[in-house]
Amino acid sequence: MVSAGEKILLEQVAKGNEFAFRRLYDKHHQRAYAFAFFLTRSDLLAEEVTQEIFIKIWMHREDLPGILNFEAWFKSLVRNQSYK
Repeated sequence: MVSAGEKILLEQVAKGNEFAFRRLYDKHHQRAYAFAFFLTRSDLLAEEVTQEIFIKIWMHREDLPGILNFEAWFKSLVRNQSYK
């Protein structure tokens, strides 16, 4: 489930709020990097994966309000990008 605070944050990002996107990035980038590093065993690749997923999130931000389980969705995004 998405918490009420997270839902509001995702809705703000979906509307193009760059400050909200920065808050989302600050909240989740370390976890994305750690999981990508676990999968790739490469600092460089983990940094690239982290950057790519946040670019994808911004490019497809209008889809964010429809995400019911952000944690699972985010982990899948990192995993899929790591395997690319």
